[in-house]
Amino acid sequence: MKKSKILLIVLPLIAAIGAGTYFYVRLTSNAYLNVISIDAVGVARIDLKTCLEEAELTVADCVKMLERSQDVDAENLGLDLSRPAYAFASATGNIGFVAAMDDEDDFTSLCEGLHKQGRASVIARQRGMSWVVLEQQWLCAFDGTLALVLGPAVGAAQDQLRSEMARLLKQDKDESVQKSELFAQLRRKDGAVVAVIGPELLPAKARMFLYKFDINKSEDALLRMRLSADKNVLKLNTEIVALKDNVKEQIKELGKRLRPIKGTLIGHAHDKNTVWIGANFEGKSLLGMLRSTKQVRMALAAMNLVLDLDRIIETIDGDVALEMSKPTLFNMRSLLSLDLSNIYLTAHVANSDFFKEAGAWGNGLIAFNQQANSQYAVSMGSCRFYLGVDKGIFYTGDEPGLANGDNALLNQEKSHIKGSRLYAYLALPEIINKVSQQVPVPDMFRKFESLTMEMTEPDQLVFRLKAPEGTLIAKELLTNE
Repeated sequence: MKKSKILLIVLPLIAAIGAGTYFYVRLTSNAYLNVISIDAVGVARIDLKTCLEEAELTVADCVKMLERSQDVDAENLGLDLSRPAYAFASATGNIGFVAAMDDEDDFTSLCEGLHKQGRASVIARQRGMSWVVLEQQWLCAFDGTLALVLGPAVGAAQDQLRSEMARLLKQDKDESVQKSELFAQLRRKDGAVVAVIGPELLPAKARMFLYKFDINKSEDALLRMRLSADKNVLKLNTEIVALKDNVKEQIKELGKRLRPIKGTLIGHAHDKNTVWIGANFEGKSLLGMLRSTKQVRMALAAMNLVLDLDRIIETIDGDVALEMSKPTLFNMRSLLSLDLSNIYLTAHVANSDFFKEAGAWGNGLIAFNQQANSQYAVSMGSCRFYLGVDKGIFYTGDEPGLANGDNALLNQEKSHIKGSRLYAYLALPEIINKVSQQVPVPDMFRKFESLTMEMTEPDQLVFRLKAPEGTLIAKELLTNE
């Protein structure tokens, strides 16, 4: 066979193999991640398949949720559920979502159905991509490999957003988030939903807390989170990923001050409470840290007007528990008018020498009446409560003596309380009813009975939202039932 004929056969074959290889790699690689900019301030990886399994939902169920009517004819979402989707926050302040495409025709049908409902614009073809505006403020670009959504933006801002998306779609791997510390930390944690964000994304009050650890920006530390659902429990694991030595030292110092809880005060909890907070520390070491926060320092100064709270705190050495029998909201203005009979404090103390100065307490505002050795009845207007020391435990409450309750909820939580550095239990229905009188509360939180928080290590917090038994919480949240 002549060489020319061989070339006529071989060259098209090589070209076909090369093209096939290119499109196979494009369709099966992480190339769709290239659209997330390297300066993103937050990224979340979402395993769509696992999320649907946890919620006991099918793809058809998801399509029905999107339908809201019979106008959507798509049978599938069109997205590749075998690969994770990613949500991200850009440095320009936009929120984005990107997923690998499985079937462009199915996704096109879905968008066309949404257009019939008035929830999407007409699909336009531009720059090699299909473009559509979802819900009037989310711009979506898609082709056979990916779907990218970015927003929110309306009016002329959408033109700027389109230009930004066109730039993102041209990025290569070296320009993308895949080359960032943010993404490196994301890859180190498995889970259905995992996110890593910089402190810049946090609310102002949360950032103030991080300032205590010298955390001001993403170069100092990142916050990594993993969200999971197990029947009626929604669980959020969070951890501070320290990137600077001074941040690591601050976290290490916190570990010295907040020691593992022994659980010795669980048996002295009241039968019912809406709030229970436990810790273990040496008062002298913690007092300086408390005073470093302006709001706490002001609160201590106000309380010291009527009793020597500083000296009481200095004697603490061991487990400490704070309870509330009903939700109480307070600020600096109402601090001295609190109904303290609703608030219970128990703590292991080294001694009760602070009672030697009790005769001078009150500052004319409060009456202290000694009833027994190391026990006082306190009257403050119409409020009356007791404080004392019994068997090395300082206590306050609406009845004389140390409580010896049998709190079923705390007994169930023993394994979580013991060993943690800080623990909090909140009965949500009562608290939501109280808070909603002042600020709106999202309906989502009304699905839950309780919220617990554990500081398992100085840099790790675990939050658990518990719904009533028999609830499949992932399904309820996704379907908004």
